[in-house]
Amino acid sequence: MRIPRRGIAAWLFPALLLVIFVGFFWKLVLTDQFTWLESPDMAWQVMPWLHMQSHAWRHGVFPAWDPYLYCGQPLVGQAQPGVVYPPNWLLFLMPLGKGQVRLGFLHWYFVLIHFMGGGFCYWLCRDLKRSRAAALLGGIAYGVGGAMGAIEWPQILNSAVWTPLVVMFQLRALRVPLPWTSAALGGVCLGMAWLSGHHQIPTFVTLVVAGIWLAGVFRKGAPNWNVARLAAVSAAFTVLVGAMQILPAIEYGRQALRWAGPGPLSWDQTVPYTVHREYSASPASLIGIVIPGVGRHTSPYVGFVIAALAALAIATRWRQPVVRLMGWISLAGIFLALGPLGLIQGVLYSIVPMVEKARIVSMVVVLFSFGVAVLAAYGVDAMPMHAAAAWRKRLSLALAISGGAILLVALGVAISHRMAMDFDERVVLAGFMALLMSALLAGARRPAVFAVAVILLALIELSSSTGFAWVHKLETNRAVYLRELTSNADIVGFLKRQPGAFRVEVDDRDIAYSLGDWQGIEAYSGDVSSALASFFRLAPHLARTRMVYGVRYSLRRTPSPDVEGQREVFQGATGVKVYENPQAYPRAWVVHEAVVSGGGDDEIQRAFHDPALDPRRRTFIPGEAPRLETCEAPDEVRLLERGLNYTVIEANLGCRGMVVASENYFPGWRASVDGVAARIYPAFSALRGVVVERGRHRVEVRYRPVSLYLGVLPTAMGFAGAALLSYWEQQRM
Repeated sequence: MRIPRRGIAAWLFPALLLVIFVGFFWKLVLTDQFTWLESPDMAWQVMPWLHMQSHAWRHGVFPAWDPYLYCGQPLVGQAQPGVVYPPNWLLFLMPLGKGQVRLGFLHWYFVLIHFMGGGFCYWLCRDLKRSRAAALLGGIAYGVGGAMGAIEWPQILNSAVWTPLVVMFQLRALRVPLPWTSAALGGVCLGMAWLSGHHQIPTFVTLVVAGIWLAGVFRKGAPNWNVARLAAVSAAFTVLVGAMQILPAIEYGRQALRWAGPGPLSWDQTVPYTVHREYSASPASLIGIVIPGVGRHTSPYVGFVIAALAALAIATRWRQPVVRLMGWISLAGIFLALGPLGLIQGVLYSIVPMVEKARIVSMVVVLFSFGVAVLAAYGVDAMPMHAAAAWRKRLSLALAISGGAILLVALGVAISHRMAMDFDERVVLAGFMALLMSALLAGARRPAVFAVAVILLALIELSSSTGFAWVHKLETNRAVYLRELTSNADIVGFLKRQPGAFRVEVDDRDIAYSLGDWQGIEAYSGDVSSALASFFRLAPHLARTRMVYGVRYSLRRTPSPDVEGQREVFQGATGVKVYENPQAYPRAWVVHEAVVSGGGDDEIQRAFHDPALDPRRRTFIPGEAPRLETCEAPDEVRLLERGLNYTVIEANLGCRGMVVASENYFPGWRASVDGVAARIYPAFSALRGVVVERGRHRVEVRYRPVSLYLGVLPTAMGFAGAALLSYWEQQRM
């Protein structure tokens, strides 16, 4: 069977795009010398998150709960780990290396995320009738340029890659047959962005989508109710598909504290605008569009080549609706990223729900990067236009002046410093690229040659920013964060040889990474962005709280001053010592007295730390306390099994009592005693307590979160519904 040329071309250019991305990221996938993970957040927080999930998946367990950080908390509810994002599952199913997630797989994972963004932008440009070469440039510009090239957090990148498809299907719904299918698919793609693990980018993309729908509804003044119905369908599918992440995140968020400001904030507390101001882009970021290394937080750098092509598209094709739309999206992205200096973001912060939660304002540059990438594709196709000739001359002159000025200033600075290049020399490359683009605009006559040339120039220019600062493994003064993950192997080995179940307290001044997730050791703390408020209600810095939570060992260089009888049992090669805490409680025990507690957090904290309270004998329960019995007969409690999402305890009681487990209380845990459902009480307002009758019993506690289960059904319905709607609409045509 002969394959049509059109079919070959349809696959050839996406394949070429993949080859280009592999070549562009040669540092990661064609050598083993560099890494994108050499930073505190990537090495100490993200890698342990991904490793913990990979380990769970490889053992046939869905990691809904994380017992290794802060005495246990819902992993899916935290959102950022990306637990329910389907593309992540492919990474989690990859084979482990020496029991840990492989660095090579993480590098390919990073590259494929960028390829998804570039591929989706290529698809959008082709859908907008751009030439294949122009679409190729658009995919490159979005996939490796601007914010996509600057951001390294995978959970944020995963949300940004869906922006081109969200807009593509929305525009289809407004202009082509099968509008209901397109509206639904646009909602599915936006829902995927919400599943990805971070709310920052989806929040602002949702605002852009809402703005486009509103413009469509009121385009002719009077409301267009057909467009309004399409918008409602799109919104419905967004909520359906995103439900598997949104519902657990809401449940967790209402009961957690988030480090999003000068101190921990609860769900109902507004993130102070001072935080937004701190994480907004600087005015210098406007220069950073064409000069690498200039700006703050998230770089908008696309270079002179992409910027010039976008300017050419605006100058020659402004009357086209899509060009105007992308121009406004680009402009909105820059002004939103400027935070208080851009005015718009402050207004949205004040009146639009969820915007105040999106505190890293500079990341809204993603919208600018997206709009400029599509405009650049239009700019490539504007090259043969007769009407563009005059604008090409003007742009060529402007680029020549800009490039010459940059080089002269750089030369002047170098001469004034006696030719010592003590500034970022990439500015010289920027000036040189401006001159090359000027010559190309002025001299190119054949569109194909022009397209190939601008793609090559854009790749060279973007490589001066994206991946430029990745660390070589031999740079001992910089390659320190990943090395830290293996620096305490002797201590980890000692801990894993110890019998029984226990927790470990880690002094983050000595071990900064999430030891719990990375090594599968239940830790009292970790590198996270949020934790359960009930845990902090008991004042975890005080000795009693640590002992009740079963902290048997402390990893630090000096003993804790407030723990009596602490003794050194091991010293690691790094100088970090292991101290045993003899006062640590077992992981489960029995109390025979329960009283009702009232009041707020301060009252609960005072009651828990009251010297008159013996937590081994009495507990207090907010709201309602069960009736227990006291007796002289001894109790026996033994932890039989422990997994990510379950605990099994054997209890032999002399009379009716409450088995208290030093595990964080949270909705979704279900208990059974000898197979019969039992209620879980919030012992001490924060731990799990189950009432058990006299005699020997098997107590099982399993994590079955209703929020997750309620989310799975709508998400599945969203995917299935979009497929059925597409089939139904095609049958009607």
